[in-house]
Parts: sequence; C-alpha cells; structure tokens
Amino acid sequence: SKSASVGPSTLSGGEEGAESSSVVGKSAAYEALKLLDTMEQQYLQSHHGKIHSRVVKPDTISYSTTIAAFANAARHCENGIAMAEEAAFILSRMKDRLGIEPDAYSYNGVLLAWARSSGGLPAAKRAESFLRSMRDPTIV
Repeated sequence: SKSASVGPSTLSGGEEGAESSSVVGKSAAYEALKLLDTMEQQYLQSHHGKIHSRVVKPDTISYSTTIAAFANAARHCENGIAMAEEAAFILSRMKDRLGIEPDAYSYNGVLLAWARSSGGLPAAKRAESFLRSMRDPTIV
C-alpha cells in the first residue's frame, strides 16, 4: 500500500495542494493542543494523588511549541483569526493553569499568529495589545 506524503510539490501545487496544506496545518495545531491537554491533565492529577507514575510537567517550551503550531496554521487556514485566538488563549492559559510565565518565544508566537491571520486592523490591534503586555505582563 502507498503511504501518503506531503512534500513541497504537494503543497505548492494548485488548489488541491493549498487545501491539503490547510488541513495539515490546522490538524497539526490541534494535535499539539491535544498533547498539551494530556500533559496538563496528567500533571494536575499527579498532584492530587490520582496518578502515581512519572509525569512530565508542561513548561514554557511545551506551550510555546503549541502556540507556534497555531501560528503556522494561521497562515494556511481559511479562518486564521480563529487560529490566532487559540494561540492567544494558550498564552493566557499557561499562566492561569500552572503559573508558567510566558517568555519572548511565547509572545512572538502569538504575534506571528496575528500577523498571519489575515485579520486586518483588528488583528493588528490585538497584536499591539500583546506587544504592550510584554512590557507590562499584568495586561494580558
């Protein structure tokens, strides 16, 4: 049986390649989010005595990588704004759920998602808000 592959020729070809790129980008972003969800749940359960095995605590890299996946999806997805909103939500979630402070990579990923979202002036304003929050983390 043949295995499916996505390469430069598939992605750069006509409409079919563009559609395939969109599905791969969006799917990859949600798979990354699913993995992050699992890591969070297992870590939180381990702290409540429900899991006794070794558990990996999500860190800044875990969150920033997931944010980057949504930034990449924003470029190829029909609804790039939704992808940018997911990236922004993940940034706030990392602080709220586990008290992890975003770093420059985390903020850059959200800015990139908004830049790639094709959201016009509203997206630019959201990006500016995030940029300002880097100077004053209490805004986000």
